[in-house]
Amino acid sequence: MPAGSIEVEADQGAPCRRWRKQFPTLDPKAILFAVAVFPAEAFRDVGGILQAMGFFAATIVPAALAWVGFGPTLSGPRARLRPVLVQRGAALVLLTFSASLGATALS
Repeated sequence: MPAGSIEVEADQGAPCRRWRKQFPTLDPKAILFAVAVFPAEAFRDVGGILQAMGFFAATIVPAALAWVGFGPTLSGPRARLRPVLVQRGAALVLLTFSASLGATALS
């Protein structure tokens, strides 16, 4: 094979799967999430979309970095938290959220 050339393996069986490998971010759930989270005004012009995406990124990036930083506390030789405690804490947060959502729906 000549230098600088790329060998591409043919995927004979599934053209859809090959397409999804090239564009993994085109997930239909992402569109549903965006429609539910972003206000309707965000989709009216480019400025609104950019503003909504900026606020969303400003929220998601610190949360992701905090999650990445929190990971080592759950594993390794000097783990300070046990996974069982984290699971119970997460269950408590979900219970609180569900109860508040249910109370809002009923009132």
